[in-house]
Amino acid sequence: MAATAVRNSIQRWAGQRALEYLGVRVGQKEFVLQLERVREVMLLQDLVRVPGMPHYVKGMITVHGLVVPVLDLRTRLGLPERGRTHLARMVVVRVESSQVGGGRLVGLIVDAVTEIVQSPSTDQRILAKCRRKSRKRMLLDVDALIAAT
Repeated sequence: MAATAVRNSIQRWAGQRALEYLGVRVGQKEFVLQLERVREVMLLQDLVRVPGMPHYVKGMITVHGLVVPVLDLRTRLGLPERGRTHLARMVVVRVESSQVGGGRLVGLIVDAVTEIVQSPSTDQRILAKCRRKSRKRMLLDVDALIAAT
């Protein structure tokens, strides 16, 4: 009986397209970003500062010939600033917000990139929880984050 239940579960899983997410840590919180939106993960680099920008926009960089604004996710989420560690990374993501032009790239400074997480759900409305080892992660809606700036 148990073997049949496991087999049925595997068949249901195999019939669904697993969604992949990039796990990131900002402060003590863990988030996931849709992996299909991630262009690349980079070491932190020097930024060109732009006067008059909000405090969480740390500057601009050039990525493959494109000028990309860089946001400090820690500051954007209202967490206190702190020194960067060797684990800090910049995640370059594609934003689909019509407010900044669909398909634009934005860099997000995170405290660490943790892992790639798979979810069997094909329901994009399930934005809240990917579980692994009883840790909850919240899906970071990059479009909403950028549109609110």
